[in-house]
Amino acid sequence: MLPAFGISLTTGIGDVPPTHRIDLARVGVFKTILMPVAAFAIARWGFGAAPEQQLLVTVLAAMPSAQNINTYAAVYRRNESLARDATLISTAASVPIIVSIVGILR
Repeated sequence: MLPAFGISLTTGIGDVPPTHRIDLARVGVFKTILMPVAAFAIARWGFGAAPEQQLLVTVLAAMPSAQNINTYAAVYRRNESLARDATLISTAASVPIIVSIVGILR
C-alpha cells in the first residue's frame, strides 16, 4: 500500500479549492495537536495513569495517520485528496510533535 500512497502524491498537483485547505487545516490541527492533548488529559485525569503511561498514551496519539485512511478513501471514493494530504501532513508533523511531547513529559 505504501507505493500506492507515493503514486497518489503525484496525482494531486494543481489548484486546490479553499474548502480543501480549510478541511486539511482542521484535520492537521486535530490529529497533531488536539488528539495528543485529549489522550494526555484522559490518561492523567480520567484514569489517573502513572507518568510513564501518560507519556506512552500521548505519544501513541501523536503518531501519524495510517495508510488505512488512504485505503478507505480509495475504496469508497470519498475525499481521496484530503486523505492523501492529511496523511502527508500528519506524517511530517509527527516527528517534531513526538519529540516535543517526550521533552515535556520526561
